[in-house]
Amino acid sequence: MLVTLLLLGGGLWIGGPYAGAWYLKQRLIPRVAKRLQHELTFQQLNVGWTSTQVEGLELSRKGDKHSPLLRVARVKATYSAWDALARRFDRVDVTLHGLKVAMWRDGAGQDNFSDLLKSKGASKKSKTATKRRVGRIIHVMSGSFVFRDAQQGIDVNVGALAGQVTPEGQLRLMLGEVQVGLPHPAPRKVSVDTLAINAQIRGKKRVHRVEVGGGRVQLLPRLELSGIRGTLIPESDTRIALDLTGSYGGATARLWSAKGVVEPRGKKGKVSIRAARFSLAKIRSILAKTPVILPDKTTVDGQLEFAVKEGTVSFEGKLGVSRLNLFHPGVARTPVRELSGTVVLAGKASRTRVVLDRFDVESRGVKLHLTGAVERIGKQPRIEARLIMEELPCQDLVNAFPVSLVPALHGFKLRGKVMADLKTLIDYADLDNVQMGGKFTYRRCKVVKAPEPVSAERLLNPFEHSVEARPDSWKTFKVGPENPDFTPFAAISPHVIAAFLTTEDAGFFRHRGFIPSQFRAALSRNLKRGGFRLGASTISMQMVKNVLLSHEKTLSRKLQELFLTWYLERELSKERLMEIYLNVIEFGPGIYGIGQAARHYFGKTATEITPLEAAFFATILPSPRRRYVHYCRGAELGERWDRYVRRVLRRMHSRQRITDEDLEAAKEQKILFARPEDFDEKACLKTVKDLGKAWRDAYYSRLKAAVKRAAPHQLRLYLPPEMLAPDSRRKK
Repeated sequence: MLVTLLLLGGGLWIGGPYAGAWYLKQRLIPRVAKRLQHELTFQQLNVGWTSTQVEGLELSRKGDKHSPLLRVARVKATYSAWDALARRFDRVDVTLHGLKVAMWRDGAGQDNFSDLLKSKGASKKSKTATKRRVGRIIHVMSGSFVFRDAQQGIDVNVGALAGQVTPEGQLRLMLGEVQVGLPHPAPRKVSVDTLAINAQIRGKKRVHRVEVGGGRVQLLPRLELSGIRGTLIPESDTRIALDLTGSYGGATARLWSAKGVVEPRGKKGKVSIRAARFSLAKIRSILAKTPVILPDKTTVDGQLEFAVKEGTVSFEGKLGVSRLNLFHPGVARTPVRELSGTVVLAGKASRTRVVLDRFDVESRGVKLHLTGAVERIGKQPRIEARLIMEELPCQDLVNAFPVSLVPALHGFKLRGKVMADLKTLIDYADLDNVQMGGKFTYRRCKVVKAPEPVSAERLLNPFEHSVEARPDSWKTFKVGPENPDFTPFAAISPHVIAAFLTTEDAGFFRHRGFIPSQFRAALSRNLKRGGFRLGASTISMQMVKNVLLSHEKTLSRKLQELFLTWYLERELSKERLMEIYLNVIEFGPGIYGIGQAARHYFGKTATEITPLEAAFFATILPSPRRRYVHYCRGAELGERWDRYVRRVLRRMHSRQRITDEDLEAAKEQKILFARPEDFDEKACLKTVKDLGKAWRDAYYSRLKAAVKRAAPHQLRLYLPPEMLAPDSRRKK
């Protein structure tokens, strides 16, 4: 209609440009506005002998407070005088500059364009007239397009638009900087650098073709398809066939292809994505922010099928990975190498629920089957999952872990078979009632050979134990009668045993190394805190960590800790486990074992420790170096910490680990430290402070060294900013 208006105006110059301008302003524009049932305004109109130009043209719905449906900064129609006299409008050129189209539909279904389509201006008769009068060529030199559909959750923004329409009805349109927001479960972010649209807009045979260049689709928070190129061809008014290729995460190498059909109106479609086997070296640029290292050695291939129907996306596929190498300081301080396996998955996703019908993993002889669902109720998700491990030899399960991940397990020989069927239910609206259950038949396994450094036979007898008392300063002592500070289990005050059972592991003498309820409680607390900080370590697990492993907080250490705890619980008595634990744990800077601690703090043997003193020892864990300040600050324990110690004492009594007489006697007692006469309180506090700083610096230094050795390009990913700054700047 806009083109018709301009051409008619240009043809009326027979009466002179002034007559043509008058006709446009007074007759034609009001008539067109009435027919369209919209307001049609402009800022300036110039009608000449060979051209007509309109500036500041706007088309908007009457009373609409939103942006106009259409704005054109300048429209110019050019023609020859003879063609105008002969009314030959098929020889007119029309050029549009600064075209802006803004369409919207609110949540109630009201919009600014449907009434325009239903108006008389869009009638068949009007379309026929427009067809007769269309110009030789229509150019769109620059423009943009915005479509906001709150009802369907669709948001389209085209930052650059240009194109042309020929007399034959051939449309060629170039779109750039395209951003598309789609409703869940469709991808949230879709962007395209360029879209080239070729279409036949008139005639019985209509051929449409859209060529995509440089597109991006954010399938998941950490899965982006990039470098998308190919074609979209409408097969009908509702069905579009697509044939695309692309890459991942910003890369442009052609690593996958997608073919299928979609029906936007019916919200249906089927798409098959195939990723032929390729080396991760082709997407090296995007791996710097991931744990993947040595990408040249890793190959990946897979296929994924998507089907959309009635608001639900169904998916199924298969992924294969060969020789994957990973490094993450939270997993292990050395790279985990040569991982290979396959994943088969299937499921469906809707607006509020994702169901995983199948997620099968097979790697290194182990087959795992995961199923579950994530449901969003209000703002809180509810997660339900089940993990099944098929029965296999116990030795195969141990061998399935790479040696670089669990070095302490290398050399173990087992017999028997093991399987698992585990379930969990996490409702974020009720994190106090996290559910965990199922069965794990690890007790059917039996160790027939263990490597000497971690063997039970070594721990049954006196052994040498080395600890890092200060960063890079090691102390070695004997855990046995040869050490004058060693205290056998029978000689340790029963009050010390009672205190540590109260604060560390109430079921120590009943469980077999693990307490399932503690795992559940720890998971609940960690979810509330928003991070995994609190463990579920029993005394047996703490003994393993202190004697056989390091204190680094990694998945590697935890896996080894779990296995070695299971093994030693079967081979050593509870009394021996407790005896080793109390003779090796740290009670302060350089103070190891209950014998040395009793002498240092109270000037007595471990046999003579009172219930109140035992409660104090239990409270200084798990931070004995930092809590050593209580000893530094005075010969008598401070009032605040004394109240805490007495709370522990009352818990010991409530659990019947000390008598009524013990509790009454403690009320009259005070915790008095046996400090030497020349004790320097300031020097003691300075030692604690300096030692804390030394350990923090050592931690970050070792972390930095580990990252530098394994993946220097990931320094910024795993290190805090202060570790990346020069040392002098850090000190300031």
